[in-house]
Amino acid sequence: MEEVDFKPYETILTTSEDDEFVKILIKSTPKKIKEVVVISLYSDEINVVRCKGNLKSDMLEKSKTN
Repeated sequence: MEEVDFKPYETILTTSEDDEFVKILIKSTPKKIKEVVVISLYSDEINVVRCKGNLKSDMLEKSKTN
């Protein structure tokens, strides 16, 4: 899963601990984030969350500083 090419998505976070693996991906334009996908794998289940919309990229930068 770590070596899979998810284009046109950009990987924001990949983490692996014990029997849990999480990957967070975004699809964006220079000014907007169009989609966020969270993939969570456990030894006995798989969870996928997909959020679509138009979030301004600068809103994320502001939230990082607060």
